[in-house]
Amino acid sequence: MKRGDKRVSLWRRGFAFVIDIFIVNLLVSLPFRNKINELVGDMGDKGILETYNYISGISSAELNQLLFIISIISVFATYIYFVALEYKLGQTLGKMIVKIMVKSDEKKLRLRQILIRNITKSLALTNLSLLFLIDLFYVLYSGNKRWTEKWSKTYIEKVNSR
Repeated sequence: MKRGDKRVSLWRRGFAFVIDIFIVNLLVSLPFRNKINELVGDMGDKGILETYNYISGISSAELNQLLFIISIISVFATYIYFVALEYKLGQTLGKMIVKIMVKSDEKKLRLRQILIRNITKSLALTNLSLLFLIDLFYVLYSGNKRWTEKWSKTYIEKVNSR
């Protein structure tokens, strides 16, 4: 089947990404939950915005240091998550759920390609998210191909249903 026959919508790609970011954030934040609760108190059922506003109002060197460490770990965990799963399986958990996978313009998907294509994803929720936004806008401009996909010579396609 030709590559064009398996084109993947931006919605499907975006949904897979949201699932993946949720999984990574869950894995990264769970080990720190008790320490954060110790520093700011149990936030219970407060929403994200309410929690953010509360934490922003706290002036604590220990809390700031912990949040900085969590941010650094989050960047590396996100990068490792995407690289490891896409290299070994051609898919992340989010991509598996929405039935899409990474393919190479070359014969075989190489580690170098996976490393390049995931650089901006790991920065999506940091102060360096401008690079992610550039990648995102490139998708809209180019007709469904991220800048890092062009650079890495990779693309996304639907998985064959059985």
